[in-house]
Amino acid sequence: MTTITEVGHGMQTLLTSYADELGRSSGFIQRARKLSGSAYAQGLVFGWLANPAATMSELAQATATAGVVMSKQGLDQRFSEASARFLGALLQQGVSQIIAGTPMQAGVLGVFSEVHGLDSTSISLPDNLREVWTGCNRQGVGSAALKVSVDWELIQGQLVGVQLQAAKQHDQFSPLAHTPLPRRALRLADLGYFNLTTFAEYARSGSYFLSRLKVNCNLYTPDGQAFDWAAHLLACADDCVTVDVLVGSEQLVCRLLAWRVPPEVADWRRHHLQQAAADKGRPVSPRRFQTAAWSVYITNVPATDLPLASAQVLAKVRWQIELLFKLWKSDGLLDEWRSENPWRVLTECYAKLLALLIQHWCILLGAWHLPNRSLHQASQLVRKHAFYLAAVLRDWVALCTALATLARGLQTCRMSTLKQAPHTFQAIQRGYLA
Repeated sequence: MTTITEVGHGMQTLLTSYADELGRSSGFIQRARKLSGSAYAQGLVFGWLANPAATMSELAQATATAGVVMSKQGLDQRFSEASARFLGALLQQGVSQIIAGTPMQAGVLGVFSEVHGLDSTSISLPDNLREVWTGCNRQGVGSAALKVSVDWELIQGQLVGVQLQAAKQHDQFSPLAHTPLPRRALRLADLGYFNLTTFAEYARSGSYFLSRLKVNCNLYTPDGQAFDWAAHLLACADDCVTVDVLVGSEQLVCRLLAWRVPPEVADWRRHHLQQAAADKGRPVSPRRFQTAAWSVYITNVPATDLPLASAQVLAKVRWQIELLFKLWKSDGLLDEWRSENPWRVLTECYAKLLALLIQHWCILLGAWHLPNRSLHQASQLVRKHAFYLAAVLRDWVALCTALATLARGLQTCRMSTLKQAPHTFQAIQRGYLA
């Protein structure tokens, strides 16, 4: 259970003593002179937390709230390679602090000790930063881009891992892709993290995975005969299929779970496949095109613990991490900025990630225990309290009072129950989709 003490200590330590120590050891303070590392970090983090589209005037106001009065021009001059390195190092310290919420082991999640959603998102950066974070020069991602990989534990809400890497690097090269799991923990991840060696390690350690199936993955029947799963689905008259299979050369014991999707979803998938193939100058995989009408997964969770209806719910739960990225980008404007100065852009990117981390801690404190929590509403409320948190950060009693006030407000950030197109939390509770 998250406590005010945990969140308050995490914020205070990160943005006061550690920021000052890092500012001195990195040499950034000598360049900044008037500013301390803590005042600079607090001004940017709480300024962009309060308003992700903050002007220099608003950032100067946030810095004044943190204890240092300076002009917006003076603050703007502090953006440099040194400021980016300083905020980057502070971010690494921040993501190393693991703060968890009250466990929500309800419905289909109650079967598992932990449920990990794993995915990544890319942030395009000015081309001048290609030597720092190299992009992949494909549509939507230029020659400079940062990939943020996240391991989000969905029962207690903690961000177990936040990893920064060059966007050109495949998801498989992230350390998060091969992190061991405790017994009876489940990993939900997309095809970028499909790795039979990792799956076999999970099976040996007593942990679980639920993953979409790669179309070129070889499957076998339990007696070792080749199994053409695509042909099996195309010839099947049923809408749902469950088959015991052996997967790959590892002969990993799994179940194949598949269900038909609505025609409009199948049409969208085929259109997306054609667009992606055209962008890459290659033909569409016939097997992927033919089986677009099916959602196809493999898992090592026993049928007694994960019937197909529950697997369908968990496949939807995996999208919660996409909603987290949407919150960070649409609400937090993580990939937007007002400047063309590449070092200011990178400094802003790191500072916004720190702001979103603190926002997440606050949501865990006040809203995670709510099955119908609204992350969007909660993030808006945290923003309204940002300057107040900055003002009381060094006063332990006042900070705890501020966090308690915020936590009470966060308890009102709830979604309504819907009969048509139910929310994911409703499906989790009842164990099946509508």
